[in-house]
Amino acid sequence: MKLYATGSRFRVYLWEEEDGQCPSLDFLRGLWSGSEDDQNNADVFDRHLKTFANHGPPRGQERCRFFNNENVFEVKAHSGRGARLMGFYHPVEGGVVIFSHGFDKPRGSYHPEIKRAQGLRQRLKEESKSKTSTDTSRSTTKPAATKRATGRRGRK
Repeated sequence: MKLYATGSRFRVYLWEEEDGQCPSLDFLRGLWSGSEDDQNNADVFDRHLKTFANHGPPRGQERCRFFNNENVFEVKAHSGRGARLMGFYHPVEGGVVIFSHGFDKPRGSYHPEIKRAQGLRQRLKEESKSKTSTDTSRSTTKPAATKRATGRRGRK
C-alpha cells in the first residue's frame, strides 16, 4: 500500500497490487492529466483524502457515502463525469483507511465496485490473520515470571 496522507485521526493509504499497480493512484493521475473538470475533481479528491486523515470521513452524502452492511464507502467529486474513489477501513488495524480504486459514476448498479472493494478488504483481513497467527506461533517461550518484592517486616 502507498501512504497518501497522515493526519490526527487516520493514515490514508492507496491500495497497491502485487505487480506494483495502484488503481486509485492511476485513476487520480488520469484526472490530473485530463480536462479542467477532471483536474478539479482530482483536487477535490486530494482535499477529501487529507480531510479524511485529519478529521474523519467528509460530511454529507454528497461527499461520502457508506454502503449499508458492506463495510465500504465511496468518496465523491461532483463535477463532470461523477468520479468516485472506493475505500474501506482496515479490517484489523485501527486508524487506517485504504482506497482501493477509482471509477466514474455507473449508470446501473454499484454492485461490481462494492464487490471489488469488499474482495480486497477480505484479502487484507485474511493476510493479517495469517500474519498474526504465524507471529504468535513463533513465540514458544513464555515470558519470565516477575517476582514481587516482599518486605521483611517483623523478622529479626
